Amino acid sequence: MSTRQCSVYECHNSGRKLKKWRETVCSIHQRLHRSCICPEPFRLLPFPTQRKDPDARQKWIRLVCRKSETNRNKIWVPNADSRICSIHFVDSEPTQANPYPTLHMGTLNTSSTPKPRKAPTPRRLVDTTTKKVLAKNSTTEENSTDTSVSSFPGHIHVNHDHDYDVSQKQECKTCECCSTKDAQIKRLKQMNTRLQLDVVGLKLKLKSQSQFSHNKLLKDSKVLFYTGLRNRKAFEELYSHIAPKLQRIRFWRGPSGLPKGVRRFTKSPRKFGPARKLGGRDLLLMTLMKLRLGLLNEDLADRFGVSTATCSRVLTTTLKFLSSEVFDPQTS
Repeated sequence: MSTRQCSVYECHNSGRKLKKWRETVCSIHQRLHRSCICPEPFRLLPFPTQRKDPDARQKWIRLVCRKSETNRNKIWVPNADSRICSIHFVDSEPTQANPYPTLHMGTLNTSSTPKPRKAPTPRRLVDTTTKKVLAKNSTTEENSTDTSVSSFPGHIHVNHDHDYDVSQKQECKTCECCSTKDAQIKRLKQMNTRLQLDVVGLKLKLKSQSQFSHNKLLKDSKVLFYTGLRNRKAFEELYSHIAPKLQRIRFWRGPSGLPKGVRRFTKSPRKFGPARKLGGRDLLLMTLMKLRLGLLNEDLADRFGVSTATCSRVLTTTLKFLSSEVFDPQTS
């Protein structure tokens, strides 16, 4: 976070405030201010250096009129983060005609005495004998059981010392307005939730439409072009032939990824580990497209929405799998 800030007294412009403004949305162009063409509300201009223009530097320091925080008898000296914002200059920056900050130069009045403290509210003095009498009377009333309810007066006047005590007869005139606003807020929240769900659904739909899969092979001509098979029926028959073993296949991960022992699952035939990103038909389709069209791995990875490394592992495994399951070694 930037620590640069304006050195003029009672001016709160700083680099942090400017950064927050850049992260807000422009009401005119409907984009963030950092990418908008609207001018910034102010700029933080550095002091002239002692080597290039010492006179102007001393003039700026005198116009700021600050005292040192450590020693009030010394003049304040700016540091590397000390700035003066552009709103204190006539031309919004030091020019030849107006080189010094002269606008809105708040000064710290050190000669004024602090405001006197408000006198405390006087307390009402209560005699100790009165306290004892009141305590004795309250104890007597609590212990007495012969006093009937009818002996109490029918009307008891209560003195309300507070302004916030409202009579029960007074009714809030804004109840209808408040209920309308609550209903509007509830309706807007429901609309916001519905729009968020629509956005998620559209993102998933767009992602599914942009990715290539076996569902797009609706015509036999497409099946022949991408896979080399005659029609969709031949593709489904080939998949049904290799599906039982294809679901439990282990992808190649190099010599270091070879399992030391084979784990056998007697209860569940499903593959151990996380779910795959590609289904069995997509695995077969990717392999046939590699054989038919000779596409590069990066192209196939972009088509099916996976990484290039995943595509390479899939092809290395499925090509060997198809060669052992589909093609007969005796006929080769």
